Amino acid sequence: MIFDGRLVERSVQEGRRALAGLLVLLAFSAPALAGGLEDCGNDKLDTAKRIAACTDVIEDKAATSSNRALAYFNRANASDDMGAYDLAIGDYSEAIRLDPKDADAFNNRGLAWGHKSDYDRAMADYSQAISLNPKLAVAYSNRGMVWNDIKRDYVKAIADLDKAISLDPANSTAYNNLGNAFLRTGDYDSAIVSYSQATFLDPQDPDQYFNLGLAWSYKGNDERAIADFSQAISLDPKHVNAWHRRGDAWVRKGNNDRAISDYGEAIRIDPSDAETFRNRGDVWRGKKDYDRAIADYGQAIDIDPRDAVAYNSRGWTWSLKNEPDHAIADFDKAISFAPNYARAYNNRGLIWSEKGDLDRAIADYDQAIIITPGDAWIYNDRGRAWASKSEYIRAISDYNVAIMIKPDMASAFRNRGWVFSRKGQYDSAIADYDQAIRLDPHYAVAYRSRGWVFSRKAQYDSAIADYDQAISLEPKYADAYSGRGRVWFYKGEYDRAIADCGKAISLSPKDASAFECRGLVRQQKADYDGAFGDYDDAIRLDPKNADVYGDRGLLSFYFRSPVKAQADFEQATALNADNAYYAMWLDIARRHNGQPSILREAKLDMTKWPAPLVRMLLGDQTPEMALAAAEDPDSTTKNEHVCEANVFIAEFQRLQHRDDEALRLYRLALRDCPRDFTEITAATNALRAMGKAP
Repeated sequence: MIFDGRLVERSVQEGRRALAGLLVLLAFSAPALAGGLEDCGNDKLDTAKRIAACTDVIEDKAATSSNRALAYFNRANASDDMGAYDLAIGDYSEAIRLDPKDADAFNNRGLAWGHKSDYDRAMADYSQAISLNPKLAVAYSNRGMVWNDIKRDYVKAIADLDKAISLDPANSTAYNNLGNAFLRTGDYDSAIVSYSQATFLDPQDPDQYFNLGLAWSYKGNDERAIADFSQAISLDPKHVNAWHRRGDAWVRKGNNDRAISDYGEAIRIDPSDAETFRNRGDVWRGKKDYDRAIADYGQAIDIDPRDAVAYNSRGWTWSLKNEPDHAIADFDKAISFAPNYARAYNNRGLIWSEKGDLDRAIADYDQAIIITPGDAWIYNDRGRAWASKSEYIRAISDYNVAIMIKPDMASAFRNRGWVFSRKGQYDSAIADYDQAIRLDPHYAVAYRSRGWVFSRKAQYDSAIADYDQAISLEPKYADAYSGRGRVWFYKGEYDRAIADCGKAISLSPKDASAFECRGLVRQQKADYDGAFGDYDDAIRLDPKNADVYGDRGLLSFYFRSPVKAQADFEQATALNADNAYYAMWLDIARRHNGQPSILREAKLDMTKWPAPLVRMLLGDQTPEMALAAAEDPDSTTKNEHVCEANVFIAEFQRLQHRDDEALRLYRLALRDCPRDFTEITAATNALRAMGKAP
């Protein structure tokens, strides 16, 4: 609501009153009819009395044609005041018939046509008034308003309003309307100059202060905007738009309590304005008072049941309350009422992503992109969905587009860095994280992500430094504590690791990964009961986390029983059927339990590593062949493959009762494996179980 309808309405009335005053003065020059004409043109009288007085003059056969024309003119003014626009137009037309050169009558008939929304006829009458009286400022002003408000031809509007001001420099309304035209063209400086002159000429008009406040707010000067909105309110305490807009300005300044107060007053004055409820709902949501936010959005919807924006906003608030089904229902409604509402599609896509329905999420992102192909955030969100599906090429493509559209988008660099890290392209990942941090030095997630990559590169001190920075930026960042705890674990500083994992649990007691972190460290410290307890809690919190079943299965395999290990490996395999490592551990556990192998039935990709290890367990190739297949041109990849080969070949050798060879391979794994590989834990556990504790 940029312009209050009263701006046009008030300008129209002022133009008519000026003319009416002039006609009253003319009427005094006819003393024989002074009483009738004076009452006829006196807008302080009751409208019915004015009309009766004018009718008396019109029906007086002794009245001159000029006086009858004047009576028709003033009766038309009275009819217009009553909203009887057809009667007004009829009387203005009679006045024009009696005096075809009456520019004032053409101007006022133009106003009446405007009231009926017949703007072409209004423009024709204003133009005729100007042709009859090129110095009639009010006609230029009124025509300028139509160019501005209806025709949206701001060049012509400004030309007409400039002309009106040149003819009548004291006309505050013309300055106000000129400000409106400049505001709509985005020329805020000129708008401010015009509105300031309007307030100087008429310092008691609240609408002009309101408009000046709008111009300052669009220019980004909320201090001055608030001052002008406050002045409008002081002049008119029921100026609902001033309360509303001042509330908006308080929001931008971060003063949410004052914003809520102003929105509340606006609602008290006009409880039928859905937008004010929506805006107050936004503030409640920002304060994390989700129930009040939902209530306000509900009020907006009650006022306007087709308010797509309110449904979208309420849907997002439901998502923040972790009620995804309610959220999707509201996004569905928003889309049904506004099929081209890209933000609603995007938001629904985010919820589908959180629910793990990535195909539906991508379909919604696709639709949002069709509607607004230049929105970098949608590409960024779709990229995350592709990444979650391990479709890394597509993810990188979307992040590239997001960065092309918005080169300063730190999150797109961070997300692309994450994909590079999962592809093992650690230097590319670090480069993207570096750029994300350059763009946003307070981006704690980017520091944590870069810390993870440094840990993968065994640059543990750099990793710790990044986790430290993430924690300094967000002292309650549980994932950063958990990540740092793992690095302490890799460095062999187990007490520090336990402390950080414990801190993560205290900050986020429903975060399964924090319990998994502490379970891993407790396992290394030979606190097996504590480790089992942590893994149990992690599974309770996240029963679909295959990795935790794998961790607990590995611990059970060496220190409880292969039967329990088999159950956990079965669960991990069920959750992640194409994971060859779970399939191999399940096969090994089954063999220890005297059960036949079902490894050949697993649906695994046998074209890539660790397929040679699978073939070894199937008896299709020898351990020597499997180890030879670990070769890779990249030294890091080779080391990782050899690490895994040593552990699985060792397990194969134990099945053949070749414990000495297994012992040799476990020790090689313990020496050479990356510190963050599961095989380190497996080799340590195996050596302890064999009584050869490292």
